[in-house]
Amino acid sequence: MCHNIMVSNSELSPPILFIGFNAAGKSTLGRLIASEFEWPFYDIDEVLRERGHDADSLLRTDQKAFRSTEASILRDLLDPERVIATGGGIVSARQGRKVLAESGAHCIWLKASFETLVKRVTENGGATKRPLFADLVQAQERFDERQPWYAEVATHTVEVDNTPLTHVKTALQRFVLSTLLAK
Repeated sequence: MCHNIMVSNSELSPPILFIGFNAAGKSTLGRLIASEFEWPFYDIDEVLRERGHDADSLLRTDQKAFRSTEASILRDLLDPERVIATGGGIVSARQGRKVLAESGAHCIWLKASFETLVKRVTENGGATKRPLFADLVQAQERFDERQPWYAEVATHTVEVDNTPLTHVKTALQRFVLSTLLAK
């Protein structure tokens, strides 16, 4: 059963950005919300590949250049009425945090415990699909390091631990609809 929701308004709504650590659900929920509201969806990792960047290689060889490219792509994508899933590390660089903070977007942090994220990665292909999780000690350090940065730039936080995807999706739909109707 499909419930696409079309909302017309003379004022365009700001974009919705999903932030959070790897495997938090940014791309999955982003696609679902974009589909519901018939807005375009962009996954920054996919846009990087489409523009000819090998994210894994660039991250290994020049993290600063990668983060700069990532922030530049986000800036390019910031138009009203679209949904964007950021890379999990976009908050690692000051430039990325600045673009997020100044975007005027609804910046939604999908907050999950490290244990939940490890479980998701393990159940869905492991470290081969998510290389960051190959070294759990290093992944935990990055997770801990990024938490205050997510909190700094988030305009909204959604706890996704122990919450079925359908419940998170419904809560996000209600939130988006309420912000659209509030205009």
